[in-house]
Amino acid sequence: MANGRVVAIYISPVGESRTLVPEAHAYEGVGLKGDNSAVKVVTFVDYLLLRKKGIEYANSGANIVTEDIDLTSLVGEYFSIDDAKFKGLELDPDGRLVAEVYSTGWIRTRDEVVPPYKGPLLSPRCMC
Repeated sequence: MANGRVVAIYISPVGESRTLVPEAHAYEGVGLKGDNSAVKVVTFVDYLLLRKKGIEYANSGANIVTEDIDLTSLVGEYFSIDDAKFKGLELDPDGRLVAEVYSTGWIRTRDEVVPPYKGPLLSPRCMC
């Protein structure tokens, strides 16, 4: 499976409308920093699905818009974006992937979405 890419990142600060940001910090057990709607999960949507439905990115309800990765293949799998790690939980009725943050890290526009790895190992350990 090929790597995908982050196209856009949105957060919804308390009392404000959805905001396009160049980067966001994903926190384990929390979601995206500053996102009032992130109830311990992060939502992903493919830009082709939005295009097909005629929906603007900002109106998708998703935190992260992606390209070139099959989000359905990430359900039940661990995947990463830069140093942030996620586990895909389910596809919601609108085709968005709901995922939990498994390991804290930064996400930036144009970062690669790296498909399933055999989690939950986060880094190799020295067996010296």
